[in-house]
Amino acid sequence: MASYRSLERARHYIDAGQPDAARICLEGILQREPGNPDALHLLLRQLLIAGHARRPAELALAAAGYAVDSADHILRAATDLMRVGEFATARRILAMPLLDATAAPEHIFRHAQLRSRAGEHEHALRLLEQASRRGMESPALRSLRGQLRMYCADFAGARADYEALQDADPADARAALALVRLHQGEPAPAQASAIERAIPLAEEGDRKAALHFALFEELHALRRYAQAWSVLQSANAAMRRVLAYDGDQEQQLLDSLMRRCTPEFIDARPVEDSPDGPVPIFVIGLPRSGTTLLDRLLGSHPKITSAGELGDFSYQMGWATDHDTSALLDIDIVDRAGEADFQEVGRRYRAQTGWRAQGRPFFIDKLPANFLLAGFIAKALPEARLLHVVRDPMDVCFSNFRAFFGYAYAYSYNLDDIAAHHARYRRLMAHWHAAMPGRILDVDYAQLATDPQSTLRRVLDFCGLTFDVACLDPMRNNAAPTATLSAVQIRGAIRPHRNAWQPYSSDLAQLQRALEQGPTG
Repeated sequence: MASYRSLERARHYIDAGQPDAARICLEGILQREPGNPDALHLLLRQLLIAGHARRPAELALAAAGYAVDSADHILRAATDLMRVGEFATARRILAMPLLDATAAPEHIFRHAQLRSRAGEHEHALRLLEQASRRGMESPALRSLRGQLRMYCADFAGARADYEALQDADPADARAALALVRLHQGEPAPAQASAIERAIPLAEEGDRKAALHFALFEELHALRRYAQAWSVLQSANAAMRRVLAYDGDQEQQLLDSLMRRCTPEFIDARPVEDSPDGPVPIFVIGLPRSGTTLLDRLLGSHPKITSAGELGDFSYQMGWATDHDTSALLDIDIVDRAGEADFQEVGRRYRAQTGWRAQGRPFFIDKLPANFLLAGFIAKALPEARLLHVVRDPMDVCFSNFRAFFGYAYAYSYNLDDIAAHHARYRRLMAHWHAAMPGRILDVDYAQLATDPQSTLRRVLDFCGLTFDVACLDPMRNNAAPTATLSAVQIRGAIRPHRNAWQPYSSDLAQLQRALEQGPTG
C-alpha cells in the first residue's frame, strides 16, 4: 500500500510538471522495493526525458530481471529495453515461455510489434497471423501485417491488407502509399482517381501530405507531368509546414564533428587483439542512393547476412556520452565524445548486434545516415568495413524530394534545403576520406547497376571476401525481408534508375545549378 501511494504521488508530480520531485519519489520506492516494475518504468522514462542514457539502460536491464510474472510486464520491459538500445536482452525476455503461452491477441500483437522493431519481420508476421486466428482484425493489425508482408515479398497478401484498409477509410495514407509501391510504377488510373477523391477527406498535416505524395507517383506513372509536379509541390510544402528543418544547426553539427574527428582522434585507441565474432559491414550514403541494392546483392553472399537498418551504433554513442537524443547524432554527443571509451562502444555494439549475423562471419548494418558516424565507427570498430554508395546528384536529390519519409530527413521537403544538405554531405564525406584514407570504399550506384560483377568483385575484395556468383542474382535471396522504401522494387532484376527528374527539368533548374556548384568551405 505504501508503494502504491508513493507511485500515485510520483504520477502526480509528473502530471504537475515537477520531474525532480517525481524522480526523488521514484528513487525512494526503488530503495525499498528494487524490483517494482512501475517505479522502474516511470523513472526510466523521466530520466530519458531529462536527456540521460546510462541510468535508463541500467533500469531497463534491472526491470528485465523482474519481468517474469506476467505478459504485460515482459512486453513493457522489452519495450523499454529496445528504447535504450538493449535489443539482445529484449530478445531474451521475449523468448520466455510465459509470453509464448499467452492466448490474449492484444499481447500477441504487441509482441509482433516488438519483433518487427528488432528487425525480426518474419517472426512478427507469424505472430500477427496467430493474433488474427484468435479474433483480432483491427486496422492497426492490418496495417502492420500489410507492411510486413511487403517486406517479406508476399505482395498479394500485402495488397489485400492495404485494399481492405483503403476500403474502410479512403483517406488512409499508409494504404495509398503502399499500394503505389506495390504497382511498381505501372499506371493505375483508378487508384489515382481514388486518391484524388480522398485528399479532401484528410485533415491538414502529414496524412494529407502523404496522400499527395501517393498521388504524385500515380500521376508520374501516367505521364501527366504538369499535374504531377503541382501535386508534388503541394506534398512537400505540406510536410515543410509540419516538420521544421534548421540548416544552420546542421552546419554547426557537421563543423563540430569535423573538428572533433581529426586523423589523430580517429587513430588514437589502445592496441587490442582482433575481436571475435562477426564483422560488421556498414553501408552508408544518402537515402535513395542505392544502399538497398548493394545490401541486397551482398546479402546473397553465403558468408554475409543482411541485418537491416540498425540504430545500434547511435545507441552506443548515446550510452558512452550519457546523452539520450531522438536524433542519430547531435552536438552534445560530439562535444562529449572526447571523453568516451570507444573500446567500450565497440564492445557494446558487438554485444547488441552479433546475433543478427545468424552464424555467418559478416553482417550488413545498412543505415544510410550512418555516414554521419563514420569517424566514430572507424574508431570504435577497427575491423568494420564501410561502403559508401554514391549516386548522381540530380537523381538522388530528386528521389529524396519525391519520397515521403515521414518525420525522418527533414531537409527532404524543400529543394533549397536538399541542395544545401547535399553539399554538406559531400563535404563531410570528403573529410572522412582525408581523415582516414582507405577506411571507406566509394561504390558508384550506376556502375553497380550496369556492371554488378566488376563492382561486387571490388567491394568483396575490400571486405576481405571472395566473389560468389550468387551475388549477381538477388532474386535467389527473395525470401530475405527488406524493410525499406525499395522493398518491392528491389525484388526484380538489377536495373539502373536514372533521370526520373527529366520531365521536370525546367522546375529543377535551380537545384541543378546549386548541385553543380558543389560543396564549399
